[in-house]
Amino acid sequence: MPEAVDPLTLSADTNVRDEELVRVLSYMPDLKVDLKYATTDNYTGDVVYAFDEPYLRYGTVKKLAAAQAVLKEQGYELVLWDAFRPGEAQKLLFDAFPNAKYVANPYGGGHSSHTSGGTVDVALMKDGALVALPSGFDEFSALGDRNYNDVSAEAAANAKTLETVMTACGFTGYFGEWWHYTDNTGYNYDDVEFAKLPEQASGGCESVCNEYINIRRMPNVSSEAIGRVPNGEQMTVLGYYSYFTHIQYGDVVGYVNSDYTKPAN
Repeated sequence: MPEAVDPLTLSADTNVRDEELVRVLSYMPDLKVDLKYATTDNYTGDVVYAFDEPYLRYGTVKKLAAAQAVLKEQGYELVLWDAFRPGEAQKLLFDAFPNAKYVANPYGGGHSSHTSGGTVDVALMKDGALVALPSGFDEFSALGDRNYNDVSAEAAANAKTLETVMTACGFTGYFGEWWHYTDNTGYNYDDVEFAKLPEQASGGCESVCNEYINIRRMPNVSSEAIGRVPNGEQMTVLGYYSYFTHIQYGDVVGYVNSDYTKPAN
């Protein structure tokens, strides 16, 4: 077993919960990002979701940052191919290739672990280019699995390096896809209600109400109100937790009900 690596402490803001869905680049600004499903460079040939920045649970971001730090010491750069994936995007992917061995079936109560915000698809780079790896992204054949007897020694070594580091940092890899890793800390699928996320990728939202919306200390309707946002005012989005948006309005940081917000213009 590889030696365990402690997740990095990325923020002194104790208001950010590990369960919150956050903008990854706010905490890992130098991460190489190539979201395949935000482009046509994927097996569907279409853009699958309409945002081009990755989101993950904050706890998962800390573990990913730890992996990035270890890999940098070994001369690698980590590249992110996919992270949080909306439920509607998963349906599009399954409809295009309805094989549950490779694409999780979102119908009948099923889910992809990507929809939880705790799973990543990753690869390795050096000098700005991908290193030798067992296959490309979404290789739906034996070349994509973790049995490396059918690939070059260099590709196998790189994939094993990635697996060793990701495992040590708190992830578990899926055998059928060498690029796919899930946070060992599970997150409740019932908390995934983020239909507005693609539109809010810019990091801002606006209040929509009769007079004002309350800013709560915690993401709960019974939590103490610590401020108010008048109708039509803009807020900075810091993350998402269940049915609440984590925001900053002036000097006040707290939670507002997502039903009373819309993307900022």
